[in-house]
Amino acid sequence: TASLISAVISEQLPGPGTVYLSQTLKFLRPVLPSQLVTTSVSITHIEYSNQRVTLDCRCEVGKKVVLAGEALVVAPNRKFD
Repeated sequence: TASLISAVISEQLPGPGTVYLSQTLKFLRPVLPSQLVTTSVSITHIEYSNQRVTLDCRCEVGKKVVLAGEALVVAPNRKFD
């Protein structure tokens, strides 16, 4: 489940070239292999001076949150040009 968040951050938001600084995760419920997991990552804060972006991260099965956390990343230069 956590790897889905990593995939979203590295491929979409902010995208290729992103550098992870830290991440916190809370696993709230078990996920079975047959379950559909919806992953969302949203920006909660941007520090333009050093390109740091704080992201709210969560995974849901149905309407139940199964994983919640926060990531701090450095966005690629092209996102700030």
